[in-house]
Amino acid sequence: MDSGYRESGSENEQETSSSKKGKKQYHRHSSKQIQQLESYFRECQHPDDNQRRQLSMELGLEPKQIKFWFQNKRTQTKAQSEKADNNGLRTENERIHCENLAMREALKSIVCPKCDGEEERKHGLQLLMMENVQLKEEHERLSTILSSVMGRSAIESTSSGSLHEESNYLATTGGCGGGSSAPIAEKRQHETVHGRNTYPKKSPKSFLFTPCGGVQEMEKGIMIETVAAAMEEVVELLQADEPLWTRSPDDEGRLVLHLESYDKLFAKRNYLRSRTARTESSKDSGIVSATPVELIQMCLDPMKWMDFFPTIVHKAKIIEVVDSGILGGSLQLVTWVEHVQVDDKLQTHCLYKDLIRDGLAYGAKRWMATLQRMSERYGFFLGLRSVPPRHELEEVINAPLGRRNMMQLSHRMVRTFYETLSMPERKDSTHENGGGKVRVSLRRSNQPGQPDDNSLVVCAATSLRIPIPPEHLFDFFKDDRFRAQWDVLSHGYPVTEIARISTGTHPGNCVSIIQSFVHKESNMLMVQESNISSMESHIVYGLVELPAITSAINGEDPVKIPIYPSGFVMSGDGQCGSLLTTAFQILMRNNNNNSSLPKHVKKECIATVDALISSTIQKIKAVLDCSELTNK
Repeated sequence: MDSGYRESGSENEQETSSSKKGKKQYHRHSSKQIQQLESYFRECQHPDDNQRRQLSMELGLEPKQIKFWFQNKRTQTKAQSEKADNNGLRTENERIHCENLAMREALKSIVCPKCDGEEERKHGLQLLMMENVQLKEEHERLSTILSSVMGRSAIESTSSGSLHEESNYLATTGGCGGGSSAPIAEKRQHETVHGRNTYPKKSPKSFLFTPCGGVQEMEKGIMIETVAAAMEEVVELLQADEPLWTRSPDDEGRLVLHLESYDKLFAKRNYLRSRTARTESSKDSGIVSATPVELIQMCLDPMKWMDFFPTIVHKAKIIEVVDSGILGGSLQLVTWVEHVQVDDKLQTHCLYKDLIRDGLAYGAKRWMATLQRMSERYGFFLGLRSVPPRHELEEVINAPLGRRNMMQLSHRMVRTFYETLSMPERKDSTHENGGGKVRVSLRRSNQPGQPDDNSLVVCAATSLRIPIPPEHLFDFFKDDRFRAQWDVLSHGYPVTEIARISTGTHPGNCVSIIQSFVHKESNMLMVQESNISSMESHIVYGLVELPAITSAINGEDPVKIPIYPSGFVMSGDGQCGSLLTTAFQILMRNNNNNSSLPKHVKKECIATVDALISSTIQKIKAVLDCSELTNK
């Protein structure tokens, strides 16, 4: 018995040992190992070989065990996520199914209301028509009363003023390619809370029934809802600070939108869907020496808009004018917000790409700086502000009207100069010369103050980088002692400033009348306007006949005085240098009866102005000791 038991026991032990060898041994990880693996999994779900080896050394496991654990964990996570999604979809399906059944039961119980017949409908229409007649009579009576009180036709007010009354505090936008915005003062009295203006908000639905002539009812509702939503958004952007607005890391002091916070607050359905589309945003505040009514009129009048922003806006058109408001005051705190989507389809000059992409070229800071500078100039134009005279030459220009006429002539010259830089009617593409790229264009001489014939104006412009700060470069061009070294109009002879009209508190902001030794016998004088601000500066000049200047000083309208400006625009390059853009114009008389010049004459004109601008650039580089620079 014992021997048999021992034999059977040994056989069982052999079978057990053989079965253990045949089965795969499993290793259960400890809770500490699992905790560390899950912590690492939350940070990285796909570790590479080096990371797996490092984990195996830290946890005392094989690299294959680490690999298989992560594979199993990813599979488990995916299965749990799919299960949760399926449960959610199943619940939603059941809810929709219940709603469908409820709707079916409700449809079964709906009964069509009994009609009262055709005669009853006619009676109802007659009552409505009689009520309509009474309302029209009441409207005419109230219109008569309002016209006698307000001094204008109430019918005109109802046709165009109804929308104005509801939207007289909407934000208006203007500018070139992306929209600029400024808050418009409203008639209603608004409160001041913690130093911020709080505007009354309206629901978009309250605008739906505002009469708007010339627009279909459905389009009218969509437009007004869009405007109302935009108004509320602009007010929110004006009042909000962090975290909606953050400081840009690449430009100290510039506020930009935090896009994630913005998307959470304002849901957008319409975006530019293009690879070249991008979003620009900026915000800036400053004190402007103007009343709210003046600012509103400037924003709503396209001519004033172009006059206030000649360096930015070349064309402006307005569709509807809103009420200007009744607020007063001579100094206003203005907050400017820029938030636009831009589709860069046009080729930008390589020197200015960074400035445009960073939002400095058309950002709120530049709009605000230009508004402050032009408001200051407008104050000097009206004679509201002045500075101690520094050979202002009361003997030459002693009448306020003469000073204003010269400032008008100079301002028109600056506007024409910046329109030349845009070259909207370009007929000759960019070409290369010895110094770099030069843009040349031909346009007809049909602007105000220019002869109405077949003459053509040849324009040339180029840009380059100068390793000198913009302020020093501005002082160089402003200094008459260096002018003979670069200005071809002086022919190397010295020039003299015979009159100066201040347009700002900075001594560089002025309109000058300059006389060259060469032009004394030809009775030609040079009108020059220099302007400097925190964002940009320019010096624009042009030759004018002495009798024309005399007539303007004596009070005649300077709009008929022809002038073909040339000049320089200076701005910072984002580092310690400057970006310099220069443009020249030459008037070419066309003695032929044809409206166009022959091809060989055009080539000669282009060659002449190209040589002029190239020679000027080379002289400037030589004086500034920057001869190795090229304008690309």
